[in-house]
Amino acid sequence: MEKRTPPGRSSRSKFGPWTNLPETPGGLGDLALEMTQDIQQGTAYPALISEAQYITYIIPIRKAALNLSASGRGRDFLSGFTRERAITLIRTIKSANHFLENLAQYDQFLGSVNNLLLVKESLESQYEMWIPQHAQP
Repeated sequence: MEKRTPPGRSSRSKFGPWTNLPETPGGLGDLALEMTQDIQQGTAYPALISEAQYITYIIPIRKAALNLSASGRGRDFLSGFTRERAITLIRTIKSANHFLENLAQYDQFLGSVNNLLLVKESLESQYEMWIPQHAQP
C-alpha cells in the first residue's frame, strides 16, 4: 500500500503522520518512542514546551513506550507483561491528553501528537477486554 501524506505535510519520522500503524505492541512502542523524540526537539523553544511539561508528560510516555517496545519484541502479544506495559502506555498518553491537545495547535507537533493518539487507540482496541472500565481516566 502506498504511503500517503496530505499536501503540505511532512515529517522527520520514518512513520510520518497519517500512515499505516505498526500492528505489533513492540512496533507501537517504537512509534510512541520516536514521537517523544520528535517532541523533545521542541524543548529548544521554552515558549512551546516548558521543562516542567517535558518532565511531567513526555518523559513518562517515553518510559512507558520503551518498556512496551522491549516487552512487545521479546514476548508474545498475549503475554501478561506486554499487556500491562501496553495498558501503562495507554494510561500515560491519556493522562497527557490536555497537554497533547494544546501541543497539536503547532504544526511542527501535529504529526507526532496524531501518531501518539493513534498508538493509544490502536492499543486500546487490541487490549480493551483487559482494561478495567473503572480504571480509565
